Amino acid sequence: MNRYRLQPPPRLAIPAIAAIVVAVGSYALSFAGHWAWGIVAALVGILLGIFGLIWAALPERRGAILGLFAILLSVLALIPAIFAMMGRGLLS
Repeated sequence: MNRYRLQPPPRLAIPAIAAIVVAVGSYALSFAGHWAWGIVAALVGILLGIFGLIWAALPERRGAILGLFAILLSVLALIPAIFAMMGRGLLS
């Protein structure tokens, strides 16, 4: 039994994980009434998700599905932020 490999094991794309954390934070900020920070966090989550997808395309990396999920979560995080902004009367 050979325990040694010629290649290291694939590593998970860290930007995709960070994008999910930022997207969840965007929801929390939007529901707390900080709609501007919620929008900023959602946009940062989208950028990190795209970077995570690019990172996952490199050899010995994985996490493309995680990057796609992070982008989707960040785009959906814009909805509560926009509703919070409308509730403050800034969009009407």
